[in-house]
Amino acid sequence: MIDMASQHPNKIIPARIKAAKLLAKTFNTLDIQYLNNLLTEDIELDGDQACDLASGITATLSSIEKTINKIGSHHRPFSAEVARLQYQPRKYHIGISFEMDGAILFFISLETNKNGLIKSLYVHHAELFIDGPELTGDRPGFNLAKYESDKECLWAIRKETAKNLSVNNRPHFVAVIHESQDPERILLALDELTKNFDGSTCELLISSFYHVSNSGVQGELINYKSSADKALEEMGSAGYPTLGVMLGDECIRPGYRPWDPDAVISDLKRMGIPKNNQLKEHIVSVK
Repeated sequence: MIDMASQHPNKIIPARIKAAKLLAKTFNTLDIQYLNNLLTEDIELDGDQACDLASGITATLSSIEKTINKIGSHHRPFSAEVARLQYQPRKYHIGISFEMDGAILFFISLETNKNGLIKSLYVHHAELFIDGPELTGDRPGFNLAKYESDKECLWAIRKETAKNLSVNNRPHFVAVIHESQDPERILLALDELTKNFDGSTCELLISSFYHVSNSGVQGELINYKSSADKALEEMGSAGYPTLGVMLGDECIRPGYRPWDPDAVISDLKRMGIPKNNQLKEHIVSVK
């Protein structure tokens, strides 16, 4: 690969690109320190979902830190890359594209002030893209060796789990969407998947804008997690929509995004899960 910087030693890098590089480095290293002194006092964080909202340096850093901590807890291969996202003909958002386990989850666009500090961030979730981001290949802080190691380790765990479970366990497909999203696409995917695995089952869970809560004996507010939120945690998903595959009590393949039935079927076959149920059920009638 040609080192473009060496070809143009005096080339000026735009402030937004510099900021995007540091934002990508923050995600690739899971280290919030790269954003220190990079945000304006009145920075605004916004996005496609209500949970993306934050105002000011402290709240914004806290929100981003929660996100990268959640990413790290999944122990799945990921990367952040400087990219641009088209929103009108020949007009683009500049920012970073984030992918996990081979699928783009979100794009974060940014705006800088005249001093090169980030004054706004916006989280675009992948399910709302018309076209995917244009990638640059620039992934500051990315560790390829760790990425490949995580990927191989993940596949080994999945294959071992599937191997240890009885062949009579059939896949149970669990999909989670947000109430603002159209369920038609995932319903078609679930239908296709259940047709391909004898004895398989599926369910669609819908997460709501409004959390269920109540007051305890002492008057404190108690929030209850919905089945959709619990499924998201169990499947290690970074957001909506997502599709997981359960074998018995084990989630063997969490967080498919996007939900391409052919890819899911291929993965399950690779893990050694047969499409046909080898043990047919027998109905015994007692007179």
